[in-house]
Amino acid sequence: SMLDGSWVDPELNGGVWTYGQACRKWFDQKRMLKKASDDDKDLPLSLRKPYQFNWHEKFLIKYFGENTSVDEISHVDGNKFRDWMQFDTSNGKRMLSASTVNTALSNHLQLLRNAKRLGYRSSDPLPVEWVPRKRGGRDKVFTPAEEDKIHTFFLNNGFLRTADFFKFQ
Repeated sequence: SMLDGSWVDPELNGGVWTYGQACRKWFDQKRMLKKASDDDKDLPLSLRKPYQFNWHEKFLIKYFGENTSVDEISHVDGNKFRDWMQFDTSNGKRMLSASTVNTALSNHLQLLRNAKRLGYRSSDPLPVEWVPRKRGGRDKVFTPAEEDKIHTFFLNNGFLRTADFFKFQ
């Protein structure tokens, strides 16, 4: 319909997007891309799970509110969201891992940028500070005997093309 010389989509509350609408639109686009990749069986399974976004969508909408206008959400709100996800104020312990917090922040910023690109937000969101991830503890250098043992395990279990991963000497 057209009101006062401008086109208004009736499902967009008179041309203003709520956070819930922006969130659903963004995650629906991401789900569509994941479902399209189902035809490509060479991709890892983790890239073909369109339902994996359900938790992120619900989590973001729960924090920012279903009916909050996308224009009302500021840089300060993004930083508060990061801090809220990072620490439990009742006991001061970490609530969520740095990777989970950064993924939620990334989705939040991307959906706000998408709303701006589609014309339902007046300005681009400012970047927020990412949560630093813990480093170390996962790297291990195997001794030649350990390498031989692992290589033998793979060969005995039917993995015949492992030479590229072992025997670097």
